[in-house]
Amino acid sequence: MNQSISKGLSKVGAGILTAAMSLTLFGNIQVSANVVKSEENTGLGTTGLHSPVKPKSKDESWHGSFVYFGSYEGNPIRFRVLDTETTEYGGRTMFLDSTWCLFNDQFDPGGEAWNECYLNERLNGEFLRSSFTQQEQNAIALSTIEGGKTYPAGSYCEYGFVKSTGLSEDKIFLLDAMELLNEEYGYSSDESWTDDDGNWESNFNNHSVINHSKFLNGNRVKWRLRSASGKYHNHRELYSGTVWADGLLCYSANEKSEKLGVAPAMNINLSSVIFTTAIDGEYGALHTEYTMTLVDKDLGIMVETINGISVDGRRVTVPYSVLGNHSKKANQASVLILDKEYTPGNTNNANILYYRAMSGTFKNWGTATGTFTLPESLKMSGWGKDYHIYILSETLTGDEESDYASVPVEIYNPEKYEWIQDSNGWRYRTDDDTYLESEWKNIGGNWYYFDDTGYMATGWVETDGKWYYCNTSGAMQSGWVKDDGTWYYLGSSGAMMTGWQKIDDRWYYLGGNGAMRKGWQHINSKWYYFDQTGAMTTGWKLIDDIWYYFGPDGDMKTGWQKVSGNWYYLSDSGSMYTGWLHLGDDWYYLMDNGVMATGQITIEGRDYIFNSDGVCTNPY
Repeated sequence: MNQSISKGLSKVGAGILTAAMSLTLFGNIQVSANVVKSEENTGLGTTGLHSPVKPKSKDESWHGSFVYFGSYEGNPIRFRVLDTETTEYGGRTMFLDSTWCLFNDQFDPGGEAWNECYLNERLNGEFLRSSFTQQEQNAIALSTIEGGKTYPAGSYCEYGFVKSTGLSEDKIFLLDAMELLNEEYGYSSDESWTDDDGNWESNFNNHSVINHSKFLNGNRVKWRLRSASGKYHNHRELYSGTVWADGLLCYSANEKSEKLGVAPAMNINLSSVIFTTAIDGEYGALHTEYTMTLVDKDLGIMVETINGISVDGRRVTVPYSVLGNHSKKANQASVLILDKEYTPGNTNNANILYYRAMSGTFKNWGTATGTFTLPESLKMSGWGKDYHIYILSETLTGDEESDYASVPVEIYNPEKYEWIQDSNGWRYRTDDDTYLESEWKNIGGNWYYFDDTGYMATGWVETDGKWYYCNTSGAMQSGWVKDDGTWYYLGSSGAMMTGWQKIDDRWYYLGGNGAMRKGWQHINSKWYYFDQTGAMTTGWKLIDDIWYYFGPDGDMKTGWQKVSGNWYYLSDSGSMYTGWLHLGDDWYYLMDNGVMATGQITIEGRDYIFNSDGVCTNPY
């Protein structure tokens, strides 16, 4: 693999890049890597990625940046970056399109449209789960774009597709013909089959479009679009958009049941991307290949002990602890120096001034100590003003795989910022000899609130109409918190949640005061039951020796209910009925397990006949 990946190639020999290194040891954790990340080959967010070049003709190849993301059958997936930043799909995202087709498959054997087709289900189900890590899945945006946009009058697409095909919260999807013809995405706008006046004509000759074609296993293949065939075809429901091996766009060449090439597309939430690193080619140059470092919500880092950071000349020592459910996967603690404050997705266009692994033995358990030397180009007096210093824990993987990291935590010059304790509690002194008041402050990876007298708060704190909880050390909490025997749930921002909340795939109901509800609850005219953990009940539940049935949405059911192919009758109180049931003029019999009787049943020595609807034909 070409390793000319630095922004300044003359600096490679200075140790920034170690191309020959095949195994690096960070403390006691082994990491397979050929590329050592630094400010020379890495940018904050997606800063260095190149926008696609508009093609000059339909015979020009695609030109732009490439990103490796996920893997299919053990092979990394390389994507073209169609747009480094877009809001077209319902958020601030990066638009990606697979460079190659990954496999052949049907669009839909029954002729369904994109939003209900088999391929949509496969891509957003089994393919999504098997090809991307959980962190990668979290980074993939739910894409929504309105369909129904018309194509140019008289064009082939106007004849064949009529209008564009939209998306409705799809994570993985196929390109639409309108996206394929967008020069801003680096694709040729040639719509094929047109005469000199731009009007449609059925002439198949001379309409290969090089940058529309894709490969599978080294061969050019036909591949699918999500575009629906237009109203001009007699059996349009059986067809969808196809790109032929030579790049020719067609609306009715292949039925939806045929297996053709599949090239997935997606959007990545920019707020999920901490870094992009060049792994082949020069950072910021055309055709360079990159990997991303993604936010891992289950990985964190915290500066240990008050006044723990120390400075000796330009050498900074930081005691830290790696946190979170994924802490054991981490293999590096890094220092990051930016010319502006860090924002998720780099919304303020900050630049990396310095980025390295901290020296010292890395540990992903207990307290470790990392050190770094402040670059000579940065004045110590500018710390916190002219530049900002952060630490983060990282999980480094292979060259063509995504890396993962905690959200960067800012550290402050200990000579300017310090905790002060007196008989009233703790205060935090800033660089201008004042104390923080009436504000939240992130200190060493934890958020603290200082009241209007300047003292650190503990317990419940109300700010801007929201409630937060700070433990006895003052650190703001998130997740489940038990206070005075009652459970509360605090969101990722720390704010107390109320009402319905889905947490770890279970539903909970939190009252107006945030208290987790248990047992029977009457909510919006419906009855629900929450177990001792507070989780909402679905399906059958035995409560006080009585069986009840709760639907998929958790509401208690009454009347006739069909469950797993059997009919049951539930009274107005929700209790499962057994024995004889008289409704209107008809008699039914519910057996001891609640199942409605059909056919011939012997009850107390007498045979009764019940039809397929459960009605007894000889009740007397």
